[in-house]
Amino acid sequence: MPVRVDAAWAVGAWGGLIGAVMMLAGWRRSALILAISAGAMTFVAIWLLALSDPPMRIVTGLTGDVVIAAAALVSILFWLYARWLHARGQLP
Repeated sequence: MPVRVDAAWAVGAWGGLIGAVMMLAGWRRSALILAISAGAMTFVAIWLLALSDPPMRIVTGLTGDVVIAAAALVSILFWLYARWLHARGQLP
């Protein structure tokens, strides 16, 4: 993988972990961290599914495509949940 994709993977994974801990602790900025994480995971998923050479499906099969797409979707859902909590005033 190119360095930019590897870096995006790290930002997505660590950002998701840090954002989840921040959300659990009730910090308002967790939505921002989770948004960055979701963007990074979406970038990685698009690169792996559409731009990589060889394509991910050839290397891992359909299971790999489903797993990376699900990871991007879950990261987006966590971000939306944090925004919802913030809108309801549950994250100060």
